[in-house]
Amino acid sequence: MIQKEFVTIPELAKKIGLSRMQVFRQVKANLIPHQRVGHEYLIPKEYVDSIMGEMTAKDQKEIEKAVKKIVRQYGDVIKKLGAE
Repeated sequence: MIQKEFVTIPELAKKIGLSRMQVFRQVKANLIPHQRVGHEYLIPKEYVDSIMGEMTAKDQKEIEKAVKKIVRQYGDVIKKLGAE
């Protein structure tokens, strides 16, 4: 299944429960990241996922990086606690 990279203003409005005009105003005020293609405003799907509380690829990478750092710094302590 191919996922879309962008959503339109009406699609975002429906997802977040606002009117299309409210979303349009936020886009025009640059409060919502977007790209304009012709007369269409496209909002990155990653932004939509992040405001909807869904984990994005960027979020997952940041979490993996943090876990590796913790294991590197406190690996011995974690092993000892696991042994108890």
